[in-house]
Amino acid sequence: MAPENRVVTMVVITLVYLLGAVFAVLRLKAIFSGRPSLFSATLAELEKDKETLSQMARAHEAAEEALQRERTPRSGADAYAPGRAAQS
Repeated sequence: MAPENRVVTMVVITLVYLLGAVFAVLRLKAIFSGRPSLFSATLAELEKDKETLSQMARAHEAAEEALQRERTPRSGADAYAPGRAAQS
């Protein structure tokens, strides 16, 4: 091969590989764009679990607050009134 053709040959080969890579990327993109995302069902289930745990945490906090109110000592006439603390 003549020295003056080496550069041209390298450029042509580089362009062929570049075009092949672009074609492969576009083809793979087309193949995977129509599919549902990986683990979409799992992510939806985790979101439901997160909501359920949040509801349980709120219920637990409300129960703890009610228990704390029951344990708070009362004085005076309000001592026998259910659910009301003594007011000063």
